[in-house]
Amino acid sequence: MEVQEAPQTVNVRDTQHRHLGHLSFSTTEWSTLLHELKRRRR
Repeated sequence: MEVQEAPQTVNVRDTQHRHLGHLSFSTTEWSTLLHELKRRRR
């Protein structure tokens, strides 16, 4: 997985299937996702 962070968006794509494009998240959405993933690992 590759993650590209920009000031207001975060783009994520599969490194093995780059031709399929990417997903874009706002920085708020990305932060919330990471927070939830970390919280659920505990």
